[in-house]
Amino acid sequence: MRAFKRIVPGPGRAVLCLGLLATLCGSGCNLMTPLALVAQPPVQTVPAEFDKLEGRKAAILVWAEPEVLFDYPHVRLEVAAYVADHLKTHLQRVEFISPRQVEDYLERQAGFTQDPVAAGRHFDVDVVIHITLLEFSMRDREMAQFYRGRVRAAVAVYDLKDKSGTEQRYALTDVYVTYPEDRPVGFEPGAAQVVRQKTYEALADGVGRKFYSYKKEV
Repeated sequence: MRAFKRIVPGPGRAVLCLGLLATLCGSGCNLMTPLALVAQPPVQTVPAEFDKLEGRKAAILVWAEPEVLFDYPHVRLEVAAYVADHLKTHLQRVEFISPRQVEDYLERQAGFTQDPVAAGRHFDVDVVIHITLLEFSMRDREMAQFYRGRVRAAVAVYDLKDKSGTEQRYALTDVYVTYPEDRPVGFEPGAAQVVRQKTYEALADGVGRKFYSYKKEV
């Protein structure tokens, strides 16, 4: 007698295939998960250089050479505003004196020197962030007809209400930013505004990261 081979009907066969495919896919995904985790670049937590800004009242002072102010008359106000905005997005409980108020105060002071302690007392703040622009330019070094933001800044913090009972000054590491990093930008429409904005954002990021911990690839 002939043996009959049972054939799974079409729809049943499709369901069976889909089930096997799902099983294989599930197994494959589980096997790949450890490999994906291993492939991720290692990261490390970078601690804040000054971690006592949260929950306090602060003012940002920016100093620039007279020749820089001549070419960029609003640079102090603009840098202070970008840094304040950056810190507000990363720290929850910090109150900043309006950069416009600080700029008005600086414009009323005679001479080119600044007294961060006196300014801090004037605004009755806990902390003064003092940014000194050691280098500031939006033109390329080699080709002045091209745009390339370049800033080097020293950062110091004056804690006027330190727990020790005395005013403390903390010198943080310098910040150096270049935008674009690889090459300058020609006189294209809107190029000057873009380069300036991106340079300010990079500077604000460099200064801001000194006041909170963050992770970076190693």
